[in-house]
Order: sequence, then structure tokens, then C-alpha cells
Amino acid sequence: MRRRILHLVIVLALSVLLAFAVERFYFNRLALSAPASSDQASQPSVTLAAETLYQTSQGFALENGRLRSIADQATIELAIPGGQIRQVILSYQSATDADIYIRLPRTSQTDQTDVTSPASDLLIADRAPRDLQQAATVVEAEVEQVTLVVPDAGLILDSVTLDRSLAIHPQRIVLMAIGLFLLSLLLSGSLPFLSTPNRWFLLLGASLGGLMIVLSPIQLLGWDEQIHFKSMLVRSFPDVAWLTPAAQRLADLDLPPVNTRLDQLQAATWLEKMAEPSLATPTVQDKPWGIHHLPYVPGILAFALSRWLGGSLLTAIPLARTLSLLVYLSLTAWAIHLLPFGKHLLAAYALLPTLLFQATRLTYDTVTIAAAFLFLAALLDEWANPDRLLSKGRLILLALAAIVFNSIKSVYVPLVAAAYGMPSSKFTSGKKRLLYVMDLTILITLILSQVILPGLLQPESGGDARVSGTSVSGQLAFIFAQPIAAACIILGDLLTNLGTFLLGNTAVLSFAYAGTIHSANWSFTIAALLVILALIDQPDRAQDGPPLPALPWTQSLYLAATALSSLILVYLALYISFTPVGASTVDGVQPRYIFPLAVPMLLLLRRPGIQHTLSPQTLQRLTFLPILLVNLFGLYQHFLVPYWR
Repeated sequence: MRRRILHLVIVLALSVLLAFAVERFYFNRLALSAPASSDQASQPSVTLAAETLYQTSQGFALENGRLRSIADQATIELAIPGGQIRQVILSYQSATDADIYIRLPRTSQTDQTDVTSPASDLLIADRAPRDLQQAATVVEAEVEQVTLVVPDAGLILDSVTLDRSLAIHPQRIVLMAIGLFLLSLLLSGSLPFLSTPNRWFLLLGASLGGLMIVLSPIQLLGWDEQIHFKSMLVRSFPDVAWLTPAAQRLADLDLPPVNTRLDQLQAATWLEKMAEPSLATPTVQDKPWGIHHLPYVPGILAFALSRWLGGSLLTAIPLARTLSLLVYLSLTAWAIHLLPFGKHLLAAYALLPTLLFQATRLTYDTVTIAAAFLFLAALLDEWANPDRLLSKGRLILLALAAIVFNSIKSVYVPLVAAAYGMPSSKFTSGKKRLLYVMDLTILITLILSQVILPGLLQPESGGDARVSGTSVSGQLAFIFAQPIAAACIILGDLLTNLGTFLLGNTAVLSFAYAGTIHSANWSFTIAALLVILALIDQPDRAQDGPPLPALPWTQSLYLAATALSSLILVYLALYISFTPVGASTVDGVQPRYIFPLAVPMLLLLRRPGIQHTLSPQTLQRLTFLPILLVNLFGLYQHFLVPYWR
């Protein structure tokens, strides 16, 4: 045990040292170049007061030791000591969210990717939010001078700081160190306690998911996530919901930009101030509880716990995301443990960027997707062991998992009906099997009664409020009047987009509103990996005993029919509620609706005659190396670069 711990400590220490060396001697090559001879050029930063700035300004007036822009397109020429600059920091006051620009000569070298190009210069666009007093624009270039441009009059400027300090990047060092540490463990394969896909899933999920939470900027609440955030926050109060102005503004995404580390600190200070209990105002919310709130429980507990401990929204949101990730990892790890075959497939699929990002957000999909994995794993475990009696504990597990992953979207109820295929040998008598069938029928009826049956019996005249031209009753009338045409529309759209929603970029390589990895190479690699694992991933008989390596054709076809029926219901539900009446395509289908069905569909590829001779270590590298690399690439490209420069 001591040798293993020592091995881990050495690998971690070497990873940290190597990450720091890369940061120091590669990413900071600009700051480490030869210093200029002047005293001012050797200083890490130079602060220019308003009196100094006024001498090279146009369109500014000097009033009481401060500069005020009195004309549009006011400019200040800033000479760069030593010809090197990392960022320009403004100390200002503004009554509005003022736009600013940093103009660089076209001949300068800059790594900015989001720039506009006038006739002779490069403009780096930024904003000076009204709620802050400082704003930093990253330049990271070697130039003789830059020009500060204020498009609108009214900005009051106190000083400008030209920052030339060495840019040691803590977040980048942490990302590199953790990535190198995980790669070393995976490639070495010398630690016995990491010999199962379940443990690798927990290690990679906790590491990569934790990085995703830490690197997420404060403002990163998407329009869909803000709906869930408000629902969780309101229900975390036992009676009247006391929402601070910060909570109300955050729900509407009214936060200042946080594109640099300085912006992060300023926004954090602003959010802490706005979240003070003394500023709270009572907001009475109608909070009817129902089964559809079960997936919100982790977020509700996180907000309640944070408030009980005296925390603010700044701590409550990361806590809610962390608890969401822990629930996802726990339920999915349980599913991997139960799954009789395809363990590596489920572990790899559950670690894909889109699913892992979903698990670190404020949404009900985190719990519903993990519960679907758990239901499928428990069901296949029973099918693969026909001689083992069905226990009460397993029956309760199947029922609870079915309720949770159908609590909001009952379109997956056909997958629950797959439990009708439980072998007769699982019961001691025909009477007990009959009771099982009756209980399952009652369960399915209860699930249907939550959403589908009320919508069919009393259809609403309107549809989804976010889309014009929708009507549930109107679309149902169209379907009943032209069933063949409606069926052709739904099935045609399903067949056309199934591959994209199952294995496309937006399905497995998307971080939603944080960006998508648009890479044909990565997309092909991940798709090929999932198909290969579906074909060859067989049980380890030394650990799992002698269960069947694949399902018989009868059970495979039955599972395929239930998965396909659920998929059709997904399209049908969105065609009814989210698509304009009579439209020729189905609107609103997203890959996350396919996640509970992707694994059972992929597992159908597995046949008993397909075997492999790969060692456990080789299979682990084949499974987790592409998953680790694509997640690290996505974290760097879509989290570190845009928000933590």
C-alpha cells in the first residue's frame, strides 16, 4: 500500500513540475524575452494618471484630475515601454455598459481570435460594465504603441495600467497537471486499484467534471439552465421564497462579462454584494410539488445547504453543480457495476464531453440520464442471470429508477415496458409472475398519467411558448386527420437525423452554450470507439462470474423494439408541442433526448460469437485514452481560452 501511495505522489509531483515548466518556458515566452534598457520598460506594470493620458488624447476633457470622454470615438495613444504588453487595465466610472476598443498596428503579432479589422489596424473589442470600476483587455503582443478607443461619450477615466507582468496562469497549470497525471496513470497501467472500468469512470469523471465546474465562468448559465436554476432555488425555501436581487438578476442572465481573471474577481465581488441577505425581498412563488420535481432534489439540497451555512449565490451555484456531478457519477458507477457486459462502453459513453458537461449543470437531465443507465443495467443483469430469483431489492430498484427517468419525460415509458420480458425462471411460481406483471402495469399507468394521458385527454389549445404557430390540439387534429402523412414526417425526420443525434458532433462533442468541438477527426474517432466497444466489450469472467456475453436474439429484438418506440415517442412529443401545426419537419429534437436510448441501441451490436484477446490494460487504454484526450482538448478550447486568459 505504501509503495502505491508513493508511486501516486511521485507521478503527481512530476506532473505538476512538468506543467509548471511548460507554463513558464512555453506559454510565457513573450514575458521572458530580453528586457529593454529603460527603467520603465523593466517594471512589471506602468500606471498612467489622467494628467499624463490627457497629453496624448483626443475627444477627452480633464476635469478634477479625471478624464471624461466628450465626443464619440475619443482616443488615447498609449506608448508601450519596451515594446511588450500583456493587458490594458482601465480604472473608470460609467453610467452604462460602455464599449471600448484597443487598436493595434496591423503589423503586430497577436493571438486574438475575435477581432474586427479596419483598413489599417486591428481592433480588440471589449466592454466596461457599469457595475464595475475596472476592466482588463488582454493584448499579449509586442508593439510600440496601442490606441484606446471609446466609441461613446460619457466614460470617466481615472487611470490606465499597462500590465507587463509575467502571466503565470494557475488554471492552465492545474489543467495540464491533472491531464498529465491521468495520462501517466492510464498509460502505465500499474495500479491494481484502477483495474476496473468502474473505478476509471469515477476517477476520470470526478477529475474532468471538477475541472469543468472550476473553469466555468460565473456567468455561464445558459437560457435553459436558468429555468432550472430558478425552480431549484425557489423550492429550496420551505415557504416564501426570499430571493435576493442577485438571484433575480442571475435568473435573467444580467451579469457583467467575465472574460479575464480581473473580470472574474470584480464580478465575484459584485455578486457577493448583491447576494447580501439584507438586500433580499420576499417573492411569493407558487410551488406545487409533484413527481416531476424528483430530479431537482440535488440542486434543491445544495441551495438549502448553502443558505443554512451562510453562503451566497457565488458559493451555492458551484455547490449545486458539484452535487449534481456526484449524483451522476454515483448512479452511473452503480450502473456500470451491475451491467453484465458493455461496462467499458457505458463508462466511455457516460464520460463523453456532452454528457459530462450536462452532469455539471443545473438541470434535471443529470439525474434522469443516470437513472436510465441504472434501470437498463439492472434489467440486463436480471436477463443475463435467468437462474437467479428476482429479489425485492432489485424490484424496488427497477421501479424507482423507472419513475425517476420518466418523471419529467414520459416518452421513455416503452423502455420500462422492456421489463415485461423478465424470464419466468426468475419467479418461484406463476402467481408471483402474475403479481409482477400487474405491478409493472400499474407502474407504467402511473407514469403515463403524469404527462401523456392528460395531454391526450385534454389537449391545450396552445403549444410551447418559445415557438410561434404551435398548438397541441391543432397538431393532434392534424395527426388524426392525416395519420399516414404525419407518420411519414416523423419517421422520415427520425431516420434522417438519427445518426447525427446518436454519434454526431452536437451529440457527443458539444458543451452546449460553451461551444462545440467541430472536428471530423474527433467525431470519427469517438464514433468508431463506441461501435468497437459495443462489438467487443465482453464480461470479465474472473470478476463477473459466468453471465451471458450478449443477449439472445429474442431479448435483443424486444429491447430494440422498446428503444425504437421510445425514440418515436420523443419525436412525436416534440412534433405535437414544439412544432408548428402541419410542419413537414420535427422541431426541437436535441441529442440529450437520445442519451437514455443510445446505450441500449449500441449494446444490440454485441453478439456472443465476437471475442477479443486484448489484455485488461490494453482495453482500458483503448477505451479511456480517446475520452481523456477529447475532454482535455475541449476544456482547453472552450473553457480555459475564452474565460481564463
